Amino acid sequence: MKTTISNVEIKSLATWLPSNKIDLMSFCDRFPEKNVRDVIKASGAETVYRTSEGQKASDVCFNAAEFLLDKENIDRSTIDGLVFVSSTRDWIIPDTAVSLQHRLGLSTDTVCQDINYGCAGYVYGILQASAWINCGLCKNVLVLASEVLSPYLNPENVGSIETGEAGTATIISKGISHFSFEISSNGAKSGVIQLPYDGYLQQDGMTVFTYGIVNAKKSILEIMELEGWSENDVELYALHQSNQMIIKNVRMGLKSTPEKFPTNMKEFGNTGCASIPLLLSDLYGTHNKKQPSNAILCAFGVGLTCASVSVDFSKTKIYEPVNRCL
Repeated sequence: MKTTISNVEIKSLATWLPSNKIDLMSFCDRFPEKNVRDVIKASGAETVYRTSEGQKASDVCFNAAEFLLDKENIDRSTIDGLVFVSSTRDWIIPDTAVSLQHRLGLSTDTVCQDINYGCAGYVYGILQASAWINCGLCKNVLVLASEVLSPYLNPENVGSIETGEAGTATIISKGISHFSFEISSNGAKSGVIQLPYDGYLQQDGMTVFTYGIVNAKKSILEIMELEGWSENDVELYALHQSNQMIIKNVRMGLKSTPEKFPTNMKEFGNTGCASIPLLLSDLYGTHNKKQPSNAILCAFGVGLTCASVSVDFSKTKIYEPVNRCL
């Protein structure tokens, strides 16, 4: 699927980190040191942030949204849409977004929806918000994205130690810019990453690795064609922070430079659908870097799905991660 949606823009973005920062080497008391070091080397993660017991994805997103709405001095009655992107919603029913509408003090006229997605979920959230704005249903949509997977990680699987957690909040509004989207799905591989009702998160890492390398490159090239961009025109490729080797291989396939493919897995690990907005907060929150006009966000994984979107961040207010442990 490819499309361009006009008259939309990302107004502002914030990320809230839970208070528990964990050094992955501390897992050596549970797993052989060599196995832990292998995970660190392959993923690029050295530390992760994790929620406290009982803290949910909705809680960290609530904190991010409260911070963003207060910092931007936004009249909450002007928020008319709320999308909650998470594979770890509070309940099967009702939608967690409806609960968050009440907790955040938004109008009862607010359109609320959960998107039960993992890795590519942030792009899906942007797409849903843009569609609501494009059809005239909404003017300002709050997109919240987070996954709290720690309760679902197999304590005997060393590969899960690089899973991190964060809450993110993004305001998408009617504006003068546009987003171009490319999304693909391969349901034949739906069992490759799976969280069953009665078990732990499980995945076939090698299949995900190959899928990410092949499909991220294809998706990014589709966006560049939609926009009429060459590689030189693209200022930033913000990829889902799943694995440093996937990102390196995508970059090499596009014959691009490391500077255009930043990573922050070293500190944050893999935070699922929150990884791209967290990366943006990390890169531009201190306002020491020029924000890109021509950026491509690309995420891949659960589904298996791959999703990309072009974004102009030149006028977006981006806040550095809240609660960061230095």
